[in-house]
Amino acid sequence: MKRLLLFLPIFLFFLSGCQNKDTQAKLDTLKDIAALEEQNQALVEKYIGIWNSRDFDGLSEVLDPQFQVYIPSSADQPMSLDAYTEWFHGIVQGFPDIHYEIREIFASGDKVCLRWTTDANLPGADPADPEDANKLTGGAIEIYTVKDGKITEERSEMDALGWQQQLGYKLVPPDENNQ
Repeated sequence: MKRLLLFLPIFLFFLSGCQNKDTQAKLDTLKDIAALEEQNQALVEKYIGIWNSRDFDGLSEVLDPQFQVYIPSSADQPMSLDAYTEWFHGIVQGFPDIHYEIREIFASGDKVCLRWTTDANLPGADPADPEDANKLTGGAIEIYTVKDGKITEERSEMDALGWQQQLGYKLVPPDENNQ
């Protein structure tokens, strides 16, 4: 019995050492995940900075060549990188003062969720006149997928109809004869 009592502390010491290794391994894994999520979040923040600086060349630094954008409120099919780049040019040409402000951002694994808002002067608006009602305001919630340090996918939910109405488009019910 004395021998058993003598070996019991040694056994418990080794047992606790194994548990500490398992705990440390789990902690290291969680740290690695958190670091990757921080990198992914920083990548999306850089991407919004590219929009705000109109750095078209910078897109290749953050977007994967197979990048696709899904905006179901304004398009049935995803945009390819080439179509997206063309769209990007059109937005900043049409609204040269457009600026995106990050309101919320967080990451989970390879996904980054972002909520942004924007204000821009509509074509023909007087940017020097703060009372000019020709402002485009809006926002979106987007979910990005990041793989190997590049954004591979963007899924955006926005009020496309509201934006179109601000641009002067009218929602007209169908004519009974032309249904």
